Amino acid sequence: MSQWNNYPFLRYLSSLILGIWLYGSHFEIAPYDILFIFCGLAILYLFLVVRKYSLFLSGIAGLLMISLVGYAMAYYTDERKDADHLSHVDIQQISAFSGWIVEDPIDQEKYVRYTFRIDSVLLGDRSIKREGKIQLHVRKEVQNKVRSYDSYLYVSGSLLSVKSSKNPMVFDYAEYLSRQHIYHQAYVRDDDIMGIGTSSRFSIRALAFEMRHKAKDLFQNQIRDAQSRAVVVALVLGVKDYLDQELKSAYATSGTMHVLAVSGLHMGIIFLILGFFLKPLRNIYLGRYYYGIGIILGLWLYAFITGLVPSVMRAATMFSIVSLSKMNHRTSNIYNSIALTAFVLLLIDPNMIYAVSFQLSFIAVTGIVIFFPLFYSCWEIKNPVGDYFWSLMCTSLAAQIATLPIAMYYFHQLPTYFLLSNLWVVPATFIILILAVVLLVISLFFDPSHLYMGWVLENLIGIMNAYVIWIEQLPYSKISGLYLYSSEVLVIYLIQIVLLVAFRKRSFVRLVFGLLLIIFWQIINLFIHINANERKMLVIYDMQYQMSVDVIEGYSARLMIDRYNPRSFERLKWSINPFRGFLGLPSASTDLTELFKTEELKHFGPFHLFLWQGHKIIFINNNNNQQWEFEETLTADYVVITEELTLDFEYLLRHLKIGALVIGSNCSPYYADKISIWAHEINVPVHNIKEDGYWMLDL
Repeated sequence: MSQWNNYPFLRYLSSLILGIWLYGSHFEIAPYDILFIFCGLAILYLFLVVRKYSLFLSGIAGLLMISLVGYAMAYYTDERKDADHLSHVDIQQISAFSGWIVEDPIDQEKYVRYTFRIDSVLLGDRSIKREGKIQLHVRKEVQNKVRSYDSYLYVSGSLLSVKSSKNPMVFDYAEYLSRQHIYHQAYVRDDDIMGIGTSSRFSIRALAFEMRHKAKDLFQNQIRDAQSRAVVVALVLGVKDYLDQELKSAYATSGTMHVLAVSGLHMGIIFLILGFFLKPLRNIYLGRYYYGIGIILGLWLYAFITGLVPSVMRAATMFSIVSLSKMNHRTSNIYNSIALTAFVLLLIDPNMIYAVSFQLSFIAVTGIVIFFPLFYSCWEIKNPVGDYFWSLMCTSLAAQIATLPIAMYYFHQLPTYFLLSNLWVVPATFIILILAVVLLVISLFFDPSHLYMGWVLENLIGIMNAYVIWIEQLPYSKISGLYLYSSEVLVIYLIQIVLLVAFRKRSFVRLVFGLLLIIFWQIINLFIHINANERKMLVIYDMQYQMSVDVIEGYSARLMIDRYNPRSFERLKWSINPFRGFLGLPSASTDLTELFKTEELKHFGPFHLFLWQGHKIIFINNNNNQQWEFEETLTADYVVITEELTLDFEYLLRHLKIGALVIGSNCSPYYADKISIWAHEINVPVHNIKEDGYWMLDL
């Protein structure tokens, strides 16, 4: 217990996260109840402290107060609670809107994407106040107008709700945007926008984006090769718009994608550079204050140049806390520094806890702090060069072990040669960042073209790119298809903690407990694998313009579609493969079965009977939709309407006895509502794929 007392901000952070999580789990507490409970806990805390009844109970009361603060911050930063938010108006009636660009634009293949904050909308012929962030997609044309951060625009167009994913295991883009308080989007042409002006108010972010644009222009002028230029802009400024997909894939497969995301690694390099140049200040009177203030200013200046992106602000905050501790002659407890940084950032934006970059960043730093000393102490190398590379390997291994469970959970793959790739890429990143920063500083005073620094950067990055691509092309460069349940992630971290404590305490009992956890986890996985051999599923996916049916038996699957379109095959794979990967099945290929041509179906005009595992499933389309007459009524466990039918409902009712009705996603909302009403009148359950998501028959 005494050791736990040395890390107060770990306790505070855990309590804050608990409160944020409770709000995110839709645990409802009314605003006045929040205040009432907080006051009650505060009175209880003061009573226990003054009376000195129980330090433990007073501590619990204090932590519950922090949890309530976390809940309250999550509640009050939820913009949907505002009466003037867009969610409280029928967006179908909106014909125009106005507002501000609040982020730097992102250049995409067909659109320029803006994060746009609306301040008013046009409903009919009247303008009303409505607020909320949206994604504004402006179609690229021959001469698009240049629009920047803080521009005020009037846009003629309608809003669309961001739809959640309706297929299993697919990345939910709507949920991702909701964590950024974005619930709507708009697609417009350039001519639909009228620029009214820019804000006259002073904006730190506007100045930061302007500096980032100037730095980007400098790199574009000094570096000719497109790929090298894209990498330096991503590595130094955090702008990934110019990276092609092949290069992104190479860095991801080699396990070096982190160097292209400006974060802790880059801020650590800047911290070391500043420490080296400002070290003489420590020898003068009050030098430690000048030294600390100089480092903090330098860190935030770099954060400023990168546009004050969240990942850099996280790292700058952490290193600033460390610098402040050193200024006060206090030995900074790194765990408290990490926890304090996360605590402050989550107070500002509670939704940051759901950001993958936030989780990976703090877990990686914590992992390095915990595991690096253990690995590094295993081998003492007296040669400075060997010691440097050994420490680099230990750092990479520590970060990889710490982030492995959560990386597998989100990305479902593991780079095999991450140690080999980081041995070159991390030192190269150090040199590239130093050269790039020096180039930026020199450009403030004179044109650096004659120094050939751009040429040096271009060739150094070219070598790094070639090395990364070579790593990607090695056999078994990555292990794919790694899917974990969220509970498994927690189990793996529990195993890591138990084994870590066992080695540090040299405890045989804890070591045995950790090994038993591993065995227990693997036994559960074995039972899951055995049961998977017996599984039988039929899945109909939510696919627009296409009926897609997956028949799954054990570890084999066959995909049946009503029509094949090569151009939509990528979208088909994106919708189907995540679920197949989660089940350990092969990815979808072009070896498909056309649903209404397969011999497995018996065809009766527009009715197509599929007998599967003792169940009768009838698919209905408009093929041969003449009034087909039967001698007797067909009985079906499930009837699937694949498209809007020209047949009337009375005809269906006369020839079919329906157990349940499934409406495909090709049907319009009007038609789906109409047929749902008819089905409910005859007491037939309905599943509308477009609204309810994919349909599964799991035996």
